[in-house]
Amino acid sequence: MKSLNNSSYFMLGLLCAGLIFSSCTKNFNSINTNPEDVVSVSTESLFARACLGATNGPGADFQQYYDVYRDVNPWMELWVNNGGNPAAFNEVGANFNYRYGIYYGSVGNYLADIIHKINTMSDADKAKYQNELAIAQILNVYYAWYVSDINGDIPYTEAFQLRYGGTDQPKYDYQDSLFGIWDSELKQAVSMLKSGSSAQQATYGNYDLFYYGDVNKWIKAGTSLRLKIAMRLMKRDPNKLASIANEVIASGDLMSSNDDNWIFYARNGSTGPGGNWDPTGFVAPKPMVDFMWNTSDPRIGLFFQKNDYDSLTFVALQQQGKISPDSSWNPRQYVGMFCSPDAVKTPLGRRLIFRDTLKQGGNNVLLDTLSLIQYRLFQAEYPDQNGNVGQGNTPFVILTYPDVCLMRAELAARGLTTEDPAQWYYEGIKASIEMYDHLASMAKIFNYNSVAVTQQAINNYLSNPTIQYNPAKGIKQICVQEFINYFKQFNEAWALWKRTGYPDTTTDLVREPLLSGGQYLEIPRRAVFNNVISGAPNYDNVQAALQHMSSDPDWGSGPADVYGRVWWDKK
Repeated sequence: MKSLNNSSYFMLGLLCAGLIFSSCTKNFNSINTNPEDVVSVSTESLFARACLGATNGPGADFQQYYDVYRDVNPWMELWVNNGGNPAAFNEVGANFNYRYGIYYGSVGNYLADIIHKINTMSDADKAKYQNELAIAQILNVYYAWYVSDINGDIPYTEAFQLRYGGTDQPKYDYQDSLFGIWDSELKQAVSMLKSGSSAQQATYGNYDLFYYGDVNKWIKAGTSLRLKIAMRLMKRDPNKLASIANEVIASGDLMSSNDDNWIFYARNGSTGPGGNWDPTGFVAPKPMVDFMWNTSDPRIGLFFQKNDYDSLTFVALQQQGKISPDSSWNPRQYVGMFCSPDAVKTPLGRRLIFRDTLKQGGNNVLLDTLSLIQYRLFQAEYPDQNGNVGQGNTPFVILTYPDVCLMRAELAARGLTTEDPAQWYYEGIKASIEMYDHLASMAKIFNYNSVAVTQQAINNYLSNPTIQYNPAKGIKQICVQEFINYFKQFNEAWALWKRTGYPDTTTDLVREPLLSGGQYLEIPRRAVFNNVISGAPNYDNVQAALQHMSSDPDWGSGPADVYGRVWWDKK
């Protein structure tokens, strides 16, 4: 296990030192026990801490190291372990599910403090802080939903209230009821933002690390989050999903361009180099790379690096007798690895992981046959081959315009709205390509200038016969594009697969069957439920939640059955 990345602590230190933000208490930890101390901390400072905690703060690097890099991304075939996925890579380790601790240890506390502080102001002052209150509520709903997404029932309505006279044994709200609570809270928050007069309202300003106090963008974020959360109801309550979808579409408040994207760009130095953000050791997956190559997807060079076999290297290897003189160079330098552990052991699998040695200037240089991921898209500081640290910004993607477009396309294709699915399908693809081009530019990925997207490349992709919208397989096409778009949103790629079953062996982007020793590997669908022994704090409420979730036959065989399902993930 790697140590916690010090850069996250450094950023929090800057908050309290006043180098970035001001009005920060010198004894912040006492807030957890002394409600009076929260008075000395501005709502703005608290919100900055919540923003950072939700993306790049302490614990987020552990989530990246374990949950993203070593679990969900390999499970979802977004990338493959170098050398191939090991036999039991589908198993969940003890370090999985960092989001739970992040919410209850920091993010939720900060947002609860903001909400409490504003709600206890005088009526005159409270009226001036309605925008801040609404924005805090939107972020709180987002992270609580993100936690519940794989945990099921969670403490919510009674959580974080102990120091304000509330209970130290909060009940667990059932996930089926939380969907209604969250939708109501988001709808109310958006309404508050739309009704407030910005000239008279307090603002988070630069303390808002997402939108810098732009109320209109938070209106779109909150409305789009309503749609995103409602999509999880597809298997449980499609009528409710359709009602929410048609309501938010009619409102005109959904994200309308990439300018509305909900993304945090971590300042350079926040994710490395080295440490838990380090994405070394992962290569491109064969199914995705083959599909992207065969359809001329402009995102392929933004996601993955070319392998080492350029024309000059190929000739040098021939001259050194490493490659037959009768061989011809293959200009395709995007090559992915099999995802199945058994496939790694096949002759082709072994050839893919083989590395030639090139003698160069008296040194032996190992050459990668496989394409590595674009490291700087996940750690902008990743050094180049000469040791030069990257100078870009690492993006943390929460919710975007391409997400919204492709959700609208899927809803229309399923007959839940009356919109044109083809229109939103094409718009979603175009927006996704343009967004990733921007993310790659911001992250200063390797050789960006050689893979930067042109309008002609987008046009060529959209006119590819495999990509052109076909109503007969429209839902599958849309889901494939949603999946590709979620390359930087691991939880959404996982949720899409759980919600729709796509990609699978019938989609144009074929999901590779995962076998180990001839046996199919089952992919986890939820986190372990942390049960407690009798006499432990909040024992009764934990047991009530356990009893409630286990009454659903889809939930699985017990608290540790990660192959079972939370409420929204109905069979």
